[in-house]
Amino acid sequence: MASMFKSVFLGLLAIACGALLFGQEQSTMDTASSSTVAYVYAQTKSGINLYDASSAGKLTLVKGSPFQLSGPGQILVGSNGKYLIMLGASDLHSYPVAANGGIDKQAFQIDTQSYGGSGCDAPTHASELGYTGENVYVLLSYADTDCNAIQTYAISGDGQFVFKGDTTVGTGSNFAIGLPTTTGNGKFGYGELFCGYDNCSCYSTLNLFFSGSQNILHYSSTPAIASLPKLPSGYSSWITSAPPALANDSTDHIVLAMYATTDADCEDSSDTTQPQLGSFTPNSKGSLITTNTSKNMPVIEEMPSSMSISPSGKVLAVALGTGIQFFHFNGAGPVTKFTGIIGSSGYITTMQWDKSNHLYAINGAAGKVHVYTVTTTSVEEAAGSPYSVGATGLVVAGP
Repeated sequence: MASMFKSVFLGLLAIACGALLFGQEQSTMDTASSSTVAYVYAQTKSGINLYDASSAGKLTLVKGSPFQLSGPGQILVGSNGKYLIMLGASDLHSYPVAANGGIDKQAFQIDTQSYGGSGCDAPTHASELGYTGENVYVLLSYADTDCNAIQTYAISGDGQFVFKGDTTVGTGSNFAIGLPTTTGNGKFGYGELFCGYDNCSCYSTLNLFFSGSQNILHYSSTPAIASLPKLPSGYSSWITSAPPALANDSTDHIVLAMYATTDADCEDSSDTTQPQLGSFTPNSKGSLITTNTSKNMPVIEEMPSSMSISPSGKVLAVALGTGIQFFHFNGAGPVTKFTGIIGSSGYITTMQWDKSNHLYAINGAAGKVHVYTVTTTSVEEAAGSPYSVGATGLVVAGP
């Protein structure tokens, strides 16, 4: 929800100062140590805290934290390894990443309301980094408007944003769209279609987008889902949540959470199954297809608040209730059970992986950062986790 990225910097000097931060003992350092496997950026009320993550999953506060931004109200979007991307009220901001992962002075900012798509008279609503880190997508949207737009910006080598184009979706006064989740290969994207008071088909809660020239996202009128799993006996339709719970791997697979209902019109979902996880692959037009059936799709307790697939593509993390449940992800094949729900600390709002078998998750109620060491055979919460840092946002990048 993402998904970065390369070069290990050898440590020069470790300063053990035993600083106490929100009741959690931390130490600081000038440059990333030789055991650093990821930079973890946590947004707090005081600024951006940067942590070095060790191979054991230990987080160490980096000197200079909390880093200050060029202005108030900016939220974390992502990092491509060279620049940290933030979104303000209407501006995108880029900040160079220093040798130790620290945040340098702002390199560039751009007003999204000055480019195509702003004619919708909709405020800048959200932004996300593309899977490859080469593009930034910005959503301009109202909850009730027939004009929503998604802008595409490229990130240049010097941190500038280059507007590439926009796509406008006019779907009626009861509809709105969400930022798409793109496939790992960047060819297609899938975003929320909210039906409001209109009667939509049960699985039409997705918009389909395709990546055109210069990787610009374009809206497609082609149905986002072409085939659904075989239904359980006695049920007539599948329903996805709104917004849909979905995740992507590094290639072209998408996992969706859905449940079956006996109501073909989807107006009364009182008789439904528990949610299940289905794996899909886009066809040549981008419409999702699957060979999964209700009999081989794993059952989960409730609709997830978030899902994320590991960079290896082998493990799926699903935020449920007060914790996270892990599954084996098998590409187009059925998802299979791995663990029960791990953790009881509270609602998980954000999850991101590094490339060294660690999952980082924010407890939305307490602002704690949890760190899990995850392989295909075991899941353990790392020593020292959770960290009480008052986090409201999270970005994980590679050193």
